[in-house]
Amino acid sequence: MKRLLRGVFGLIILIPLITVAVWSVFSNWRWPDLTPSDFSLRGYEYAFGPSGNALPILLNSVGLSLLVTLVTLLVCFPAARALSFYEFRGKGFIDSLVMLPAIVPVLSVAIGIHITFLKAGLAGTVLGVLLIQVLPGIPYGVRLLQDSFALSGNGLERKARTLGANSLQTLWHVTLPVNAPGLVTAGSMVYIVSFSQYFITLLIGGGKVTTFPLLMLPFVQNSDRTIASAMAVIFLASLWVVTFLLEQFLLHYYQATRSVTK
Repeated sequence: MKRLLRGVFGLIILIPLITVAVWSVFSNWRWPDLTPSDFSLRGYEYAFGPSGNALPILLNSVGLSLLVTLVTLLVCFPAARALSFYEFRGKGFIDSLVMLPAIVPVLSVAIGIHITFLKAGLAGTVLGVLLIQVLPGIPYGVRLLQDSFALSGNGLERKARTLGANSLQTLWHVTLPVNAPGLVTAGSMVYIVSFSQYFITLLIGGGKVTTFPLLMLPFVQNSDRTIASAMAVIFLASLWVVTFLLEQFLLHYYQATRSVTK
């Protein structure tokens, strides 16, 4: 029964991905044909050609989302640690407040944020887009890191401090290595959330900051399935590559620091 359920869920995930991959290299698949016709690389030629300008925008989007991930983790790591290990007045309120970006629809607060950013001169800037993309990633980052801290505890940190390590040494040689798997999970999730943002990027960026989802969506709306599917394949491939490299980097760091501490 478990294998059957796994097979069903696997098909639910794979069938749309296979369909998108097939549409990216074929321009026609008409009823009642069982197989598509007119093999074409038009979508990829457009994406990587000079007129599509997809590659520079993709690289800019990757760089922006990596910065968003870094800033989000810098915010979430101490917050998650404080919520996990310390008791203080208002802890329950702050714990609930962290989840608001995931509970309250972004659309309901985006206009107010936009007005604030206009007054601050952040609208239409990369910095403004970076700051607004940090917001939806905070609930995921804090919750996943809280789970990591719950599993690892802070016993090793206390032992390190007892043996004479200062705060920075404890953080670098104990806290970060022990929680590296949690950082991998949180960082990957925050990156995916950031890279997939469309509405808030369009609103705050004002069309001056173009990301890959902004480039891809018009082809989806215009029903150009070949180009839209090719863009979707590039989108998914870039997500997989970056999250895989991020995971490998942090896990190598985790393994290296563990071997040193041993």
